[in-house]
Amino acid sequence: MTASGGKFDAVLTKMDAKMDDLLKAKADQEVKLNSILQKLENLEVSQKKTTDDVKDLKQSYGYLEEQVTEVKSNIAVKATRMELAKLEKKIDDIKNRSKRNNIVIWGLREDAEKEQDSLELFFFFGPLLLWKPYGNQGHRGDEGTPHER
Repeated sequence: MTASGGKFDAVLTKMDAKMDDLLKAKADQEVKLNSILQKLENLEVSQKKTTDDVKDLKQSYGYLEEQVTEVKSNIAVKATRMELAKLEKKIDDIKNRSKRNNIVIWGLREDAEKEQDSLELFFFFGPLLLWKPYGNQGHRGDEGTPHER
């Protein structure tokens, strides 16, 4: 071979070396591209998981809001009951205070005036109706002896 053949071999050798470099660079690029694709797939999986987690959190939040509303209504009911009990206690106290200075007649129910038209007649004139102004005339032992009169 001649000089042109030697140049040609040198050019071919250089071309082979450059081709090897290009193939090596291509392989490196493919590795990097595969790595990027793998990372992208991982990101898609992670993004789907994050989306599912956000949905679950929204559902949990909605459930918690319902529970908070229910607890607030229960607290309002209990507060109303406590207020009612406090007011009933005040009413009882006021009733008891108004009865404190009243005349108590033992043996007579508190609401007896509803059954009797006139309790005054019963209590004040009742004994007068039973009283005998002349007493028992057959018996004089109540007046004592003549010297005690």
